[in-house]
This record gives sequence, structure tokens and C-alpha cells, in this order.
Amino acid sequence: MPPEVNVKHRLKSFRSHPGDETAGIAWSPWELAPLPLLLVLFLLRSWKLGDLPSNVTGDEVTLLTDIVRILNFPERVSPLSLMGDGSHSGINVYFMALLVSVFPEEHAVLGMRLASSLLSIVVLAAFYVYLRTKFSVGPSLSAALLLGTNYVFLNLSRSTWLADGKGLGLTCGILAFLLVERGLSKRKVLLVTLGGAVAGLGLYSYPGTMLFPVASLAYFLYLLVRRRLAPRTALVHGGVYLAAALLVFLPNLVTISQDYDRYSLRSKSVYIGSFAGPYYGESATAGILWHQLGYTVRGFLLLDPTVGGVDVENARVGPEGEGLVDQVTRVFFFGGILTALLLHRRDLFQPMVAFLLVLATTQLLTVFPPNYMRGVFGVVFVFVIVAVLLDKLWSVEWWHPWSRLGLALLVAAISLWNVQHYFEWSSGLKLSQAREPAIRYEQVALWIAVQKERMAAGEIEVAITSEEWQQLIRETPQDGGPLERSTP
Repeated sequence: MPPEVNVKHRLKSFRSHPGDETAGIAWSPWELAPLPLLLVLFLLRSWKLGDLPSNVTGDEVTLLTDIVRILNFPERVSPLSLMGDGSHSGINVYFMALLVSVFPEEHAVLGMRLASSLLSIVVLAAFYVYLRTKFSVGPSLSAALLLGTNYVFLNLSRSTWLADGKGLGLTCGILAFLLVERGLSKRKVLLVTLGGAVAGLGLYSYPGTMLFPVASLAYFLYLLVRRRLAPRTALVHGGVYLAAALLVFLPNLVTISQDYDRYSLRSKSVYIGSFAGPYYGESATAGILWHQLGYTVRGFLLLDPTVGGVDVENARVGPEGEGLVDQVTRVFFFGGILTALLLHRRDLFQPMVAFLLVLATTQLLTVFPPNYMRGVFGVVFVFVIVAVLLDKLWSVEWWHPWSRLGLALLVAAISLWNVQHYFEWSSGLKLSQAREPAIRYEQVALWIAVQKERMAAGEIEVAITSEEWQQLIRETPQDGGPLERSTP
């Protein structure tokens, strides 16, 4: 083959066909590979779940309060009640309560964390299925493995934080993207309607994951402008999507409207406009917004580890002084961006718009960006882009056959390092201190007993930061034997 022909052949092997979203989908035994992978990832989330993280932080205790109420005073709450900090729908906490009811009270937190671990596996399954509509098996599995072992996502999975609505929001958002794309490509109104219903269910989730339907509505407009949808088709499909989403969301919307002050309390408290005094030395609006933009871009687009330590919440989510991902994955991400811009032609419009919306609302408009917990979809999106690069590397025709094995081994090595790094960090003193105020795992049974007494008497619930609780702990035997309440 002449050199110039060989070069053209190589360049051609890098390019995908516009609009061809199903090129890699053909059933083979490899399609069963996600099952053992998800099992391994679940085992990682189950190992030493009651010991690591080593204490029970305030967020977990707040949700445990609602669980105690659900299990012991069910007449006072319903799945539509606002729970947690007021921004969480009760259906998320009821799922945790179901698993908590299986365990003895002293292991209630284990049930909560197990619920989060299970939901993280559901998120990973949805993530893989979505990637599989665009990429072949190898890159899709590799990206799912890298996300599943990422130290930030692994910690969110094991620390209850994916069970408060984040897991539901991520799962429904990803599946709704898939259903909308499939429904529009096949002109199936039923699939688009189902996508709207799934998106509506996702609106019962964590506020930071409630923007996905907006991305889907923008997708209808995008296809219309690109003349890939006729105006009538866009109107019909967009209308049924929106109607289905609103119909499913309506009960939760009514609940929110009846207690909007409580629902919006958390959002107002982290809103940048509510911050009093100079902000990083800036008082002018322009200077503050420039800081917000710079730190958001550095944290979520440049994955700069030097800006992640400005928020105390990040110290509970990932190792201090480190970014959202490890350094090798960071290089993969940059390579994925270049590949998506220059070579790739897959449709990533919905997740891209959702990512930008999340950055605009949960980062630019809130204090101390980058915040990895509020921007949880940013973690997922990073690995969507990583999958773009992995798929291109996987599909290059002129690579030696052993190159795929080498790429797979590199992904496995990165994953093993992330897992080891997570468990070393999660067993250390820095994470334990960052999770304060907290209670020790062995104090949970006593805390529940006191909480039930207070709830039954209609008194103010005990707080882990109160002097009364600290005095009670001092008067209670802590020798490893049964905890019995002493007389305050």
C-alpha cells in the first residue's frame, strides 16, 4: 500500500459516521460481561461497610432521624414528605428505611450505606447501557470500571450519599436520555413518553440532578434547528415528553409548593448571593463571578487538584489536595475532549447540556466551587468523555491486536490503584476529622433509643452537636459492652 494511501486509511479508521449510534451493537457472549463486573463493584462497596468510613457524619444522622420516624411513627410521614435537609423526597428515604429494617438497630447505618451501595450499582448499570448504545463492549466496560472505582464515586457510594436522591436522579436522568434518543431515532412516541415518565421520576431526586429534563427539551430544539426533526414531529414528541414528566412529578410538585420555604432552605444557604462579607477578597459582583467561573472551570473541566480543597464538604468526599479523578484519568479526559471535538461524531448533546446546566446552577451560583457532592453528575460526565477516547483507541484498525489487551490492563491497573487509594484514605484520620460533627458507629443504638423517646414525647429531637448529647455520651459506658442509657 502506497504511503499516502496508508495515511488516508489510518485517518479514516479514526472517524465515525455521523448519526450512526448503533454501529457497535451486535450481540455476543461479551454482552454478559457487565454482570460479573457489577458484582465485583458491589463487593467493593460492601467490604467493611460498617467500619469505613469510620464514623457516622451529620448528613447520615439527619437521614437516620427520618428513618427512625418512618419505622416507628409511620403515621406522621409519607413517601411524599420532604426529608433530610428538606430538599429530599421521602421516597428515597423509604428505600433506605426498608433496608435498615432488615438489620438490628445498632447496625442501622449499615443498612443505609448498603442502600447507597446498591443504588450506585444501578447507576453504573444505567451508565453502561447508555454507553453501549454508542460504543463497543470493551470501551463501555472500561469506562464503567473506571467510574465504579473512582475514589470520589466509590466514597459517595459507600457513605449514604447516593441514597438521598442522587442515585435516583442519576439513574433516571441517564435512562431518560437513552429513551429519548432511541424514541426519536425510531420515531416511537411510546419510547419518548416513557422517557418523560422516567425523567419525571428523576424529579423526586436530589436538586443537583433535577436538570436533566431541561437537557432533553433542549435536545428536541437542537434536532429541530439542525433539521433532523420535522417541526410537527418535534412538537408532538416534545409535548408528550413534557406532559409525561409533569404528570409523574405532579405529586412531588404539590408537596414542594406546600412547604417551599423548607424545600428551598438548603439552596438559599449555599447561594452565592447569600454570602455575607468579602468573598475571597472580592466584594464587587464582577470579581465574585470571575472567581466562580475560574474555580468551576478549573475544578470540572481542567480537573485541577489545587482548587478542590476550598470547600470543607470536598474533604468528606475525596482525598485532600487531589482532584476529581486520578492523574492518568485526567489525561484520558483531555484526550477524550480532543477526540470528541476533532474526530468523534457520536451524539452526546444531552449529557453535555446536562453537565453545563449542573455547572451553571450547582457551581457558578453556589459558594465554594468546585463542590463535588453538589456537582455529582460532573463525575459521571468525565467518564462519558473518557469513553470517547477509549472507544477511538479500541477501534483503530492498524493497532497490533495485543494493543487492546494492553489498554484493558492499563484500565485495570488504574482501577486497582483507585481502590487501594480509597481504602487507605478512608481508614485515615483526615477523613474521620473531616466528617465531624459525627457519632461513633457503636453509639448509633443509643442515639436511636434517645431519638425514639424524644419523638414519642413530642420533644425537640436530640442533635449530635448539642451539649446534652455529649453529656449523655460521657455518662454512658463505652467499654464495648451493651450501651444502656444513663439518667441524664
